[in-house]
Amino acid sequence: MRLGDIRGPAVVNLWAAWCQPCRQELPAFQWLATRAGPAVHVIGVDTRDDRDAAAALGSDLGVSFPMLVDVAETLRIQVRSPGLPSTILVDGAGRIRHVHIAGALDEAALADLVQRYLGVQVPA
Repeated sequence: MRLGDIRGPAVVNLWAAWCQPCRQELPAFQWLATRAGPAVHVIGVDTRDDRDAAAALGSDLGVSFPMLVDVAETLRIQVRSPGLPSTILVDGAGRIRHVHIAGALDEAALADLVQRYLGVQVPA
């Protein structure tokens, strides 16, 4: 899958089971997937990780949004993110509007990014 193939708006979260800030923020992405419904696609990309550990963490946290695996870190390298977690906001035309690389997001910060860069108000 390529970012240009995504027709959004969409929020793509790059994460790994070994990344503590990623573990901290995954519930906020599940919250977004539940609250935004079909208005915003939420996609997780397990990056440079062990599939079993990622699946176990997703299950433990009740993650139900789609998850992809990118062992080679192709997407992280493509968007020039220095590390994890990283969050990519993609508009309806498949264009990257913003890449957040400043640490773990909570629900309020995530809702603010979605409003600011994708123009979608997330219901409280």
